[in-house]
Amino acid sequence: MKAAAPLDSLSLAELELLAEIEDSLIAAIQRDSSDVGAIAELAHLYMLHGAYDAAVGPLARALELMAARPARYGRYSSGNVCFSVTSFGKSLNTMYG
Repeated sequence: MKAAAPLDSLSLAELELLAEIEDSLIAAIQRDSSDVGAIAELAHLYMLHGAYDAAVGPLARALELMAARPARYGRYSSGNVCFSVTSFGKSLNTMYG
């Protein structure tokens, strides 16, 4: 996963767009707390911008949902969660390796 620009280097317009995306994902999760795709995407958004602490909760929740009901989700969703976990692990290794 290629990291996006750090948040402190973004323009106001870029920050506003990220906030809209974050709000949209959070609203989707509030409508359906079992939406693994939205939860994993929120974690991915946080990780892309170096907000690893913020990514931990959504990523853990997505994995919890996947473990509880693996048959419900298709290959695409589980792949996104696995990609996020792998990316998160690589990011932590880079930071603390």
